[in-house]
Amino acid sequence: MKIRLGRSLLWRNTLTLLAVQAVVWVVAVAVASDDSRAAFLVTMVVAAISVATILILATLARSIGRQTRRATDAARRFADGDFSGRLREDAADEFRELAVALNAMAGELDSSIDALQVQTSEMFSILQSMSNGLIALDRDQRIIRLNAAALGMFELADVEIRGRLLQEVIREPALQDAVKASLKSGVRHMAEIPFARSTRIAELVAEPLTDGRGVVIGTVILLEEITRLRQLERIRTDFAANVSHELRTPITSINGYAELLQETDDPALVRKCGDVIVRNGQRLSNIIEDLLTLARIEDPERRSVLELEAISIASIIESVVDSVTSAATADDSSTPSGPEIIVKIEGDPRVQGTRPLLEQAVGNLVTNAVKYGGPTRKVEVRACVIENEVTIEVQDFGDGIASEHLDRIFERFYRVDRSRSRELGGTGLGLAIVKHIATALGGRIEAHSRVGAGSTFRIALPAL
Repeated sequence: MKIRLGRSLLWRNTLTLLAVQAVVWVVAVAVASDDSRAAFLVTMVVAAISVATILILATLARSIGRQTRRATDAARRFADGDFSGRLREDAADEFRELAVALNAMAGELDSSIDALQVQTSEMFSILQSMSNGLIALDRDQRIIRLNAAALGMFELADVEIRGRLLQEVIREPALQDAVKASLKSGVRHMAEIPFARSTRIAELVAEPLTDGRGVVIGTVILLEEITRLRQLERIRTDFAANVSHELRTPITSINGYAELLQETDDPALVRKCGDVIVRNGQRLSNIIEDLLTLARIEDPERRSVLELEAISIASIIESVVDSVTSAATADDSSTPSGPEIIVKIEGDPRVQGTRPLLEQAVGNLVTNAVKYGGPTRKVEVRACVIENEVTIEVQDFGDGIASEHLDRIFERFYRVDRSRSRELGGTGLGLAIVKHIATALGGRIEAHSRVGAGSTFRIALPAL
């Protein structure tokens, strides 16, 4: 008789053995009445069959237990996310069907988890690569997620942030007020928030965060820093106001003295009025010329067609110093030798540029140093190569510039001392022109100053 492993087959095999026993017992009872020896033999046969039945049942039970444990262990591994192993599918009947079903389930779960992991990875990558800050909060204002931009915006480390209250992690009252308003209204909320501990500004958009059933479970905050935009808007507003003021001043003076000319015949007064008109006309011409220069430098099309060549910085500095010294001597007869300009050049630094632009940039810096440093104080002009960059420094030993002005001195028409600047004939555009020339040639400009100790302006350009 073939014994097959399986729960239902176990019962069938057991019933078969019990039926055989019953038949043997019936035969034994029938024979026992006639022949005691035959009855004894039958009894022994029945006992042997009973023992065999017990052994077979034990074997079947052990086999079933082993198959059940395997299925249980596999199910636990699958539940823990370990799909590396599969059940053998060569078992009998129901165990084979169970193994096939569990293996199929494991395959589907493995595929589903892989797909979810890919989607999660893609979503995480998208969030982390966003330039805008993103903060997800639950209804209790506890943090669900911050992306890298938000961490950088608030100078945070991604350590034990999830689950903490927003107020504990980010101490920005304007942000907290906007979050409360968003959670309270349950609709899109937009606001412009200033940072409490700096001059930075961010634009905030808060959207309700909902689950799959559309129930609001929190809010999503999108932050875009607009500090630079607001600075540019302020610069544009200041530029419009400053250029109007700068042009209005000489025009008003010209009109006033022109009217005075119409009403006088005094030769001395006529000459004085003429001098004032000529001086203010020249000032208007200088302002317009500097504005046109800035427009030419900023024009991308003109900048792209600049005919660049290898230029020796030593020749630029020599030409500028000769020009400034000659002009200063002509303007001030009390100092026939001109201002003391000390030149220090290490090696032969060369850059890729155009001579007119470089002469104008260096010339503006040296002219300012002579004007604001004073006629009796020296000016130092230095040039050298530092880490593949040509550095040109112009240092004066005048009154210096206060730190609050250093960030704005390269803006158009920005003046530290307006009255003195006009007295010295400045247009307020010289440093702006230097900055744009340095940028056009792939470099940068920096300013360092200390009140009472003078100022240093440094142009850095790529070296050849």
